[in-house]
Amino acid sequence: MTLTDTKPHAIGDTKRPTIFVDGGTAFLDHLTFGNTAISYIHVDGASFVISHCVFPSATGSFELVHGTGGIKNGGHGIFYRNYFGIPIGYNDVVDFTGGNRPGPIVHFFENVFNGATDDCLDLDSTDAWVEGNIFLHVHRNGAPDSSSGVSGGSDNASNSEITIIHNIFYDCDQAAMGKQTNFYTLINNTVVHQTHIGGEDPIGAVVNLSDPTFSEGRGMYLEGNIVFDAEGLTRGVTSAIITYTNNLLPLTWTGLGGNNLIADPLFKHVPQLSETVFTNWEDAQIMWDWFSLLPGSPAIGAGPNGSDLGAVNPIGASISGEPVGTTTNTSAILRVGINRTGNGIPTGGFPNGSGYVSYKWRLDGGPWSAETSINTLISLHNLAEGPHQVQVTGKRDSGLYQDDPLLGDEAILSRSKTWTVSSFSALLIENPVRVGNNLAFTFTAQAGQTYSVLYRDALDAAHPWTKLEDIPAQPVTGPFTYTDTTATPSSRFYEIVTPAQP
Repeated sequence: MTLTDTKPHAIGDTKRPTIFVDGGTAFLDHLTFGNTAISYIHVDGASFVISHCVFPSATGSFELVHGTGGIKNGGHGIFYRNYFGIPIGYNDVVDFTGGNRPGPIVHFFENVFNGATDDCLDLDSTDAWVEGNIFLHVHRNGAPDSSSGVSGGSDNASNSEITIIHNIFYDCDQAAMGKQTNFYTLINNTVVHQTHIGGEDPIGAVVNLSDPTFSEGRGMYLEGNIVFDAEGLTRGVTSAIITYTNNLLPLTWTGLGGNNLIADPLFKHVPQLSETVFTNWEDAQIMWDWFSLLPGSPAIGAGPNGSDLGAVNPIGASISGEPVGTTTNTSAILRVGINRTGNGIPTGGFPNGSGYVSYKWRLDGGPWSAETSINTLISLHNLAEGPHQVQVTGKRDSGLYQDDPLLGDEAILSRSKTWTVSSFSALLIENPVRVGNNLAFTFTAQAGQTYSVLYRDALDAAHPWTKLEDIPAQPVTGPFTYTDTTATPSSRFYEIVTPAQP
């Protein structure tokens, strides 16, 4: 724990929290708060990194963490890998106000929120990046308005424009509430068992745009999400711009957007409520395994930039377009994502779009490139034979690179799949039939390509691959049957390569 310019709680002073950072700088790591009768941390106009901390459920009426005045100039606001218990009544888990792009904004990475009676994150006039968190059991109990995993309004002339990406929402009245001209993007999240049951609200939905005492939000953009077991997709909408594009949904959507699919996502496990009462951060991580996708899921590879739909994707920028397996092609074109504009996404709040705005990349552990626009492809040429991999560090719309050392064990690189460049390429051999010493098999020959048939009689160093015969280029693409008339051993292994070996 490192602190500067703080005002710690004094015994008998119920107005101040345990730790009060007023305009200072705080690095708080692996703290567990024992006094559950007073607020734990206030960060007002401060710079802070708060990680691996335990904020127990409250026994008094207060918000577990509170902040106002945004983030001080040149500073940072980061919460990562913390465990948050449940407040009482009309109190949020984290209430933070202030900080808008292009200045520093607040970040929430891989935290666990075990419940809320109002909101988990109440972000008024606050831009934010919210990624990789688990939001559980959010139900209105004692609050006069709706309860959500992520919520916000406008406390001053500024709005809240929030990127919500790769999060799990389970058993919540709403995943997100954006009122008073706010706008959020929800990309690659998983929302399961969205219901108002368990709270005082008579209705719930995946997203909410207004409460009776608050004006309507500007809108929300949703792409690449999985919604499963939900009672509604929207509520409180009159004129807000709501777009559902390329999501897996349980209900038909007839508004803006399209390419939405109604299907079973085929989760590995859909937990019962009784399975989701977690007392620490570590135990809650099983949710990522439970909501992973089984083989055959329609969500696999169907998300933005070739990702899977839903939250269970690697944190960081995505990479697509790399070759698969072994190829003779010495060039490759890769795309880094994602970034979204249009569809009502305000340019004032998201001046460079929502998501990743730029990136740096390197090939096979070589030197890093200069900062590159997210709209620019990675073009590789004259690749040497052998395995290749591209690494990327993406710059978020908050201005923070995904491998920034401030993120500690949350600082990561994105990695493409590894592929191999070879002057020879193996093909699939099908339908082998043996009659005596003759063995025939079929493969798909591409028009204009030459091939060599290789064999070996054992998989050891004494039996290297040996060429049987070359096959000339065929005029059209289609099945080609080859017969080995020398297949005298009891077993023989074959490989087809292209182009023909010298």
